[in-house]
Amino acid sequence: MHVFGHPVDLDPLMEIAEKYGLYIIEDAAQAHGARYKGKKVGSFGHISCFSFYADKLITTVEGGMALTNDEELAEKMRLLRSFGMTKQEKFHHPVLGYNYKLSDIHAAIGLVQLRKLDNYIERKRANIKYLKSKLNSSNLKLPIELDYAFNVYYVCHILAKKGKEKIMEHLKQEGIETRPLLSFIPEQPPYQKYGYNLNELHVARNAHQKGFYISNSPLLTENELNLVTSALIKSAGGIQ
Repeated sequence: MHVFGHPVDLDPLMEIAEKYGLYIIEDAAQAHGARYKGKKVGSFGHISCFSFYADKLITTVEGGMALTNDEELAEKMRLLRSFGMTKQEKFHHPVLGYNYKLSDIHAAIGLVQLRKLDNYIERKRANIKYLKSKLNSSNLKLPIELDYAFNVYYVCHILAKKGKEKIMEHLKQEGIETRPLLSFIPEQPPYQKYGYNLNELHVARNAHQKGFYISNSPLLTENELNLVTSALIKSAGGIQ
């Protein structure tokens, strides 16, 4: 999963998959246009998935797409997308399928959005660069970009060494929406039965406990970025 627009280090995963005959499915829902060692994410795995939900880098309001260069997998995905019905024989359903088709209207919106993607990415990267240049708080850690990556900064995710809840509440009072940094999956009810050793998952737990994120819209103005920066500095500076 290329979380928040930053590519996963794919080479080790591809090596494991090749060694044990496994399939790689890339979750690129938040990473349209991101690159791993110069190559677009979504072009490495056997299957890759992108989301076009309303808040993604580009949107069709709802929906998404799945990609593959394996014709057998592609045919299976077409069946699952379209009621499990083949084109060769009307109303013949060799598998149980669903109605996952994207309408022509949604597709038309997506095609227009696609032309704007590069500009959106450029502005998102500029936003994060601007925030980093203005924000110098030892309590807050802003998004990074590792050497192998081209990060598209889907959102601005932040780790607070202390006082996360107070910072989020202060930002709320300033009219800036925040959200927790996802959920800690082993604590979710469907996964509790697997008996994960939570002590071995300290990195994920730390991110969940200390992380939050704010919007990184490509439409943010410099004035709005200054308001965000000022609120972050004020809130982080007030934590004792």
